Amino acid sequence: MNIEVTINTRGIDMATVTLTRLAQIVRSMALTTQANAVASMTGPKSGRVYKRRARRKNGRPRLHRASAPGEAPARDTGTLATAVGIRQIGNMSWEVYVKQPASKYAAALEFGSPRRRLAPRPFMRPALERVRKPFIAAIERELFGGLF
Repeated sequence: MNIEVTINTRGIDMATVTLTRLAQIVRSMALTTQANAVASMTGPKSGRVYKRRARRKNGRPRLHRASAPGEAPARDTGTLATAVGIRQIGNMSWEVYVKQPASKYAAALEFGSPRRRLAPRPFMRPALERVRKPFIAAIERELFGGLF
């Protein structure tokens, strides 16, 4: 006696493709968030101008314009900007983070520090907010095929 069993995997194959695309969307949004955070540190700022200790090669003092409260931090040495990274923490989970030792400084800038008398200069939350709607739209397109 023979028994024949057939399993249709067409739906499973489509689900696997969908999950792969969703994972790519999540990674893409993490990369975009990282790029937005770093980009927010460049460009004109409206804070105070002060002399840096380091001097230029010509012997003149180097000037730096800080960010004003509420603006993203002004890029000076580039330490904070180069410390913003991403890492995969699960199959479909990515984390945008600030590497050590800049993470404590980044938290003080992002949320402010009463002890340092430093008003918030957020850069990560606005970067994430800029990708929130496109991220949701991309997920909806993938899952529902533009039904919304």
